[in-house]
Amino acid sequence: MSSQLSVKKKMLLYILAFMPFMTIASFLMPGIVNKFFRAYILIVSMYYIAQYMKRQYLSKADFFFFGFQVAILFSTVINAGDLSHQIYRVVTVIGFIAMFKTNLKDNPRLFLKAVCIYGVTLSVLTALTMFIYYVPGEYKGGMRPDVGMKLDYGRRVSGNQYLMGVDNVSFFYIFTVLIIFCIYELIYKKKLSKLFYGTYIFIAAAFVYVRSATAILCFVAGAIIIVLVNKRDFILKLFSFVNYRLGLMAVFVFFVLIVWLRRQDLFEFLIVGVLGKSMTLTRRTQIWDIALGEIVKRPLFGTGLQFDAYNFALFRVNHVHNVVMELLYEGGFVALAMFLSGTIEYCRGLRSVKNQKILFTLSGGVIIYLLCACLDFYPHIFLPYSLFLLCENAQVFISRETL
Repeated sequence: MSSQLSVKKKMLLYILAFMPFMTIASFLMPGIVNKFFRAYILIVSMYYIAQYMKRQYLSKADFFFFGFQVAILFSTVINAGDLSHQIYRVVTVIGFIAMFKTNLKDNPRLFLKAVCIYGVTLSVLTALTMFIYYVPGEYKGGMRPDVGMKLDYGRRVSGNQYLMGVDNVSFFYIFTVLIIFCIYELIYKKKLSKLFYGTYIFIAAAFVYVRSATAILCFVAGAIIIVLVNKRDFILKLFSFVNYRLGLMAVFVFFVLIVWLRRQDLFEFLIVGVLGKSMTLTRRTQIWDIALGEIVKRPLFGTGLQFDAYNFALFRVNHVHNVVMELLYEGGFVALAMFLSGTIEYCRGLRSVKNQKILFTLSGGVIIYLLCACLDFYPHIFLPYSLFLLCENAQVFISRETL
């Protein structure tokens, strides 16, 4: 179908495919340019929401994923939080999902190709800036006299600025692009190219160079998936236990052991010996202590989006660095239940995928997403949503390609 599109429509689709990366650009651009990018994202979001609502009803998974953002919006209203920012987040997240699903069904090959072109280009350039501008930070700590707490500031205190953000904030955008790139080649080229391998190695080397522990674990897990994808289907079937359920179990175990019981000593060799990090997981345990105090006060609906208070008067961060904690903090158990239900519903689409290599790649990608979400927070940014959308719709565009 994509071959029948006019040149004008193809150009329009390529422009719209840049939407997932506009949110990154909006953080980097100052003043009027920043407002232009944000206005563009809002307009495109509202257009696709209107188109999507005309053509089909929401799926159950869409309802849950939209629902957790609306739950946070409700909590933001009742707690007098940053309402304008949360409205922007709700509209753009829903718009992105509508845009991605619409184009996956209409022009899957062209759309995925466009996303790969933008994503790989920006990712490689970001990796290049890491090699050029990285300056090692130092372990620093000390007392904050205003709050009476001793803080471990970790290694990346220098705040290195790269093409797509400070320090390692862009790594899961980039890793998601690599998964989409991998899926595109497995569907349309039947095997991974030298371009994919070269891109993956170059980007992974950049994150090793800047000593991003979460990214290193992510890329090592991704390399294992790539190695296994090159094996025969009967070998991949031996790893059928690698699915979203394993990822959810890992999130639960991590939450109980590390966040709740604080038994990171069980992983001291990995944390300190291999990754060279502190036992506070680079301040995360201290952030979680503060967040837990707020969650206990409002367990059902959370505090809402309190953007100005996100540093908790202690840390220069804008999230809690754990997906479970963040959802409980912003939207309470209501938002968390919605998010987990949506994740399960999207991933159930994998049951219809017959291609073992694509099934294993998407399942592995979801597991890596969920494991990384134990140390960071991704549901407020666009591109990682595409992992769930690909899981839900994978067999649709695989079938269309084989017709």
